[in-house]
Amino acid sequence: MIEEVNAEDIVKNLVGLLPLFQAKVIKPVLQVSKHSISPQQFHVIKVINEKKSINMTDLANEMMISKPQLTPIIDKLLKKTYLIRENAKEDRRIINISLTPSGKEILKERTEHINKMITQRISTLPTEDQKELNAAIITMINIIAKLS
Repeated sequence: MIEEVNAEDIVKNLVGLLPLFQAKVIKPVLQVSKHSISPQQFHVIKVINEKKSINMTDLANEMMISKPQLTPIIDKLLKKTYLIRENAKEDRRIINISLTPSGKEILKERTEHINKMITQRISTLPTEDQKELNAAIITMINIIAKLS
């Protein structure tokens, strides 16, 4: 017998998954991180790396925060020499932000560290749970990708 599922149940479960994932996977990994950047700074560096170069307005939109909230994060990363500001070639009024080589290096190091820590956490699960978790993640990715 197929169990009926409504959209409200899906939303409730999905919204419940996010804080659980944050508490059980992300938070423990970030707490033992040896790197000197905050999770928000790391997210900024990841977005800039994906875009190669981005202006403050687009970056704030991508991060889903206001420009005034973004400015101190950018300032700290500039001070640490992970970012560089450059005037756009097509319009000198626009200032684009991109990663420096040290910014790319901290991204690489931090990503490797996070992946290692999450791998260690997942490896504490029994093999059958690891298989089920992986299958569930793949299923979620495939289904969520279908959303318009």
